[in-house]
Amino acid sequence: MVQIGRKLYIARTVIRKRCINMIKQCAQCSKTFQIDSSDQDFYKRMQVPVPKLCPNCRQQRRLAWRNERSLYPGTCQHCRKPLISLYSPNKPYTIYCQDCWLSDQWDPFDYARDYNPKQSFFEQVRELQLVVPRMAITIRNCENRIAWILSCRINVNYATK
Repeated sequence: MVQIGRKLYIARTVIRKRCINMIKQCAQCSKTFQIDSSDQDFYKRMQVPVPKLCPNCRQQRRLAWRNERSLYPGTCQHCRKPLISLYSPNKPYTIYCQDCWLSDQWDPFDYARDYNPKQSFFEQVRELQLVVPRMAITIRNCENRIAWILSCRINVNYATK
């Protein structure tokens, strides 16, 4: 039994050594991380460079734009009612209250644009993000529509009524 366990351990080690072709040091936190051959094949196929940041630092960078902690006072740019928003007043976004954003009072197709292959896709997405209205916060089917709740959907008390 011990011999079989030893062979299995050696087989796993060989498989791991074949799969791990690159060990890099994170440019942000200096921890070492591994990039296996399947990831390298993916980067080559997508024609992108091998990452310089470890998976944790890449995840932190992806989530850095999200705001889940701070709320700001503001005004709906459609109905002009005061609201509480995820977006600070210095952000360039058009902010609508939930009722206006969900209503038929504005047409999302007014913001439609043709794709321009001569311009970067991400630049075009960024331009859309700056002009298309955003909902201040999401509160649906909640018994207590308290303005400072960040996001609420189907409150337990509401669902049991």
